Amino acid sequence: MQRSVATDGQTLDQAVERLNQFAQTVQRKLEFSVDEQSGKAVIKVIDKESGEMVRSIPSEEILEMQQRLRETSEAIFKTGNEGISLLFQAKA
Repeated sequence: MQRSVATDGQTLDQAVERLNQFAQTVQRKLEFSVDEQSGKAVIKVIDKESGEMVRSIPSEEILEMQQRLRETSEAIFKTGNEGISLLFQAKA
């Protein structure tokens, strides 16, 4: 009899965990979009009650960092009028 009580307790714990997970998904709203500058998919998790953004995947900071890296890379490897990249145009 002891074994069935333990099994029932585990079943109950699993059911509670599933209900908690379901409650979390119900309280959140997902918004899917495409970042205009990078063309990457962005997922925003929005709190349904407050309307506030809980999380963005990737984060806004990461998207900004990727844009700065892209701009820096373009500046370094872009060729000027002489056909030499900007990296090698600086005079010592």
